[in-house]
Amino acid sequence: MSIANRRKKNPELVKQSIIECAATLAATEGITNLSIQKVASLAGVTKGGLLHHFPSRRHLMDSLYESMIKQAEADMTALMGDDREYGCFTRAYIKCMTSDLKDKLKPPQATLSMLLDKDLCSTWKAWLDRKLDAHKETDSGEWLEMLRYSADGVWLAASVGILQNFEDIQMRLLKASYKEGKL
Repeated sequence: MSIANRRKKNPELVKQSIIECAATLAATEGITNLSIQKVASLAGVTKGGLLHHFPSRRHLMDSLYESMIKQAEADMTALMGDDREYGCFTRAYIKCMTSDLKDKLKPPQATLSMLLDKDLCSTWKAWLDRKLDAHKETDSGEWLEMLRYSADGVWLAASVGILQNFEDIQMRLLKASYKEGKL
């Protein structure tokens, strides 16, 4: 009896492991250098085994990005807690995009590479549009939109090493999210 026949099959665990290995490789080598063979080797599965779960590199990329979005959503939900006041989603967005940047961005190749993929950007925009629609009572308007774009800019500047001390900017963005601003 071969090892494959003796081990317990748990396809969801294998898929999650493959996604985690893809994330690790994307973070160290960038999305453009992510290959099916490298991910399979790191995950300890054959290339055929990986392709059983993800029929193409595109399917793997989409699953990786969906996993990142789910994590961002879980982080934002936890950061919102019981806050249901004006700007609650925007504050969670600002915190998620600007908290622990040094830990989240070691190195930033994975998410920065995804910025170049039109389909992945569309996926993020669709997710964000759904979240903003769900929070339209508290987070609509140009002022909060500007604050979210500012948080994106802080994230990008920190990702590429332009901005080192972002904590002060984060605090100013959060403070501004509690009141309606004028453009």
